[in-house]
Amino acid sequence: MTQIDYTTGTNTSEFLDARNQTNERYATAANTAYDARGNDSANFYPGDAINVTNGVAFRF
Repeated sequence: MTQIDYTTGTNTSEFLDARNQTNERYATAANTAYDARGNDSANFYPGDAINVTNGVAFRF
């Protein structure tokens, strides 16, 4: 994760946030679903793909 902040005024700043820059596949969480018949299965929740966000923040 990379985050760049730039303060443009006393109450204003701009930001750029980049995540998963190499676009790796990964699981954010895992659990097991239990079945009464004994057919348990693993569940994996995939992580986010490459993402870049920019914006402006105002503070009051």
